[in-house]
Amino acid sequence: MKKIFILSISLICFLGKSQSNSPIPKSIENQKILKWADYYFINGEDEKSITFYSENENDLSADQRRALSGLLQKKGDLSQAAKVLKPLLEIEQVSIIDYYKFSSLIPQNKKLSEEYLVKASKLKFKSNLKNTEKSISDSYKLQNLKLNSEKSEFGAILLNLKDPTLYYLGNQKQRIKKLTSENQVYNVFKAIFNIDSLNTSKVKELDLRFNSKYQDGPIALDPINKTLYLTRSSSKIDKSKKVQLDLYSLPFDEIEKKIPISLSINIDGYSTLHPSVSPDGKRLYFASDRPNGFGGMDLYFVSLEKGVITGKITNLGQDINTAEDEVFPFLYDNDVLFYSSNDSNKKLTLKMALNRVANRWETKFLEKPFNSEGDDFSLHINKKYQAGFLSSNRKGGNGDDDIYSFQFKPKLKGQNDKYEFQKNDTLIVGFNSVLKNDLSLMVSEDPLVEIIPLEAKLIEGTSKGSLTFNPNGSFIYVQDSEKKGIDFFTYQVIGSNIYSDNITVELSPEKTDFKRVFRPIYYKFDKSNLEIDYKQRLDSLVITLNDYPNLNLEISSFADCRGSAKYNFKLTEERNQTIINYIQPKISNPKRINGIAYGESQVKNNPGYEYTIVVSSLKSKNNAIKFIEKLKELKKDTFIEKTNLNFHVLVGKFESYRKAKKYLVILNQKGHEGWIKKSNCLKNSESIHQSNRKTTFKIKT
Repeated sequence: MKKIFILSISLICFLGKSQSNSPIPKSIENQKILKWADYYFINGEDEKSITFYSENENDLSADQRRALSGLLQKKGDLSQAAKVLKPLLEIEQVSIIDYYKFSSLIPQNKKLSEEYLVKASKLKFKSNLKNTEKSISDSYKLQNLKLNSEKSEFGAILLNLKDPTLYYLGNQKQRIKKLTSENQVYNVFKAIFNIDSLNTSKVKELDLRFNSKYQDGPIALDPINKTLYLTRSSSKIDKSKKVQLDLYSLPFDEIEKKIPISLSINIDGYSTLHPSVSPDGKRLYFASDRPNGFGGMDLYFVSLEKGVITGKITNLGQDINTAEDEVFPFLYDNDVLFYSSNDSNKKLTLKMALNRVANRWETKFLEKPFNSEGDDFSLHINKKYQAGFLSSNRKGGNGDDDIYSFQFKPKLKGQNDKYEFQKNDTLIVGFNSVLKNDLSLMVSEDPLVEIIPLEAKLIEGTSKGSLTFNPNGSFIYVQDSEKKGIDFFTYQVIGSNIYSDNITVELSPEKTDFKRVFRPIYYKFDKSNLEIDYKQRLDSLVITLNDYPNLNLEISSFADCRGSAKYNFKLTEERNQTIINYIQPKISNPKRINGIAYGESQVKNNPGYEYTIVVSSLKSKNNAIKFIEKLKELKKDTFIEKTNLNFHVLVGKFESYRKAKKYLVILNQKGHEGWIKKSNCLKNSESIHQSNRKTTFKIKT
């Protein structure tokens, strides 16, 4: 409580000083306040965050708008939440989540709400589903289990019983298979799993009262309602003239005592198989080739209420299902799904999907060692024991399909960060926390890190100032007024019994020998006025010039190559003056600004004309020179330009096609033939022209 009180007092003092003494414009002042809003937001101080965001709504970034809208929705103010979020729907960076969120904020307008859902359906999450042939992390070591034989073993699931117990599918041994096909028939087996060795013992085939004479398994357990679900052969034939596979269930404590009962979601002529239950016991996921899917086997879910199937069956949609087969779903968490899908070579590959909003999923391809050159499927991870399993017919196995185990302890790491602070000011780190930077690094190397709850733990604090450090990686730092120089602190990233090495953060005061690079200002064609989108860049310059009154600013303005050189030089002088007029009233010692106008002189491949007239095209430069000698009265306006193949003899330089055309008529009257040539610079795309219409900045000490 004391820390929060001190923080509040510091904030009030900071705001009071800014309002009374600072010449910085309000938009700059807002940016500083918004850093506090970000900090409050990620640390759960909703009311303070709402207040600061709302008072500075015009300056909110996209992420800040999403944050404020979410906070208002949390309070029940849907109308204001929609108003805050709506500007994001018009920008290029609008996301699928933005559309869904906005749709949920306007329940009174069902038609418009549906329109935004349709827009969302046309977007896809970015994915890494292309196999890059790289390995994820050397922390995952796959181990072939002792129970594997020359036949297929697959579908492993580790249950949290008195002893860690592994259930899996193996070759049926208890029956004489006179009535079965020559293919392998699967029964459910169980074994004791040793967490230390990642291997099995006491393998047993389940009792005949559980296993049928046909295929049985794989199984899944509803951890909340203690209901067991399994795939098994029915007595029916499906549309492919094969024995239909259906889903069955029974209370887990009656396993090997009673016969499982068929579920209501099974339908004649189609298979329903591969069950998985969400950890909260509220959804049953499965695979099926039932009608109206995307093709082959699709993944579906149906709601569960106290172990009873309720509601309609829902296809997992376009993000996951394809025209090929999607099978073996496994819910690691309520929003984290692993499954297998046929690739272009009809090979099963393991994928991970993250539920981002509603029934929309961001999918990721799992690299080696999870995927191989063979079929890879049936991935299962037990959180309690941090052990994982997958099935594969990869090279080097014991039989057809083998079960592999691995320790699920992703490698945690971080990067040494550096944050700069202004003297006598508070360094506020909110959205750009140390943990966010570390997570970006880790996920780029191992996508599985994203599914583990992580936090930052302070190991050693600062020595030259006060530090408030939070488990989410945000922090506040104020250097003691009597101490100077660089400060440091050290932290670790921690997960469930996993720790990174120590990571060091450098806190450095901004140096007065300033060498910061400021982003350019761009202009519309033939304009010198300041666009509102770029005012924030100039405001950051104002802050710097006020914080460092001895710094000087050199501004340089440029034009694209269209128009005369004289006109463009004047235009860039006007652009310089626009910037000077904006900055000078807001800084001390306004004469520190110097402007240089370059016109179009710095444009690459600019020949100095927009149109000219080609009167001859010759093989050599000597021939071109000789040709010019014959032109006599045109000689003074004639020049030579080399092309890829020839040497052009050119007459005149013109600002417009109209003037070039008029002069060509005069040449024709004098007996000279020719054609009008547009300069290569003029042929540039609009994006290149745009990049040349700018003002740049250079800080000088």
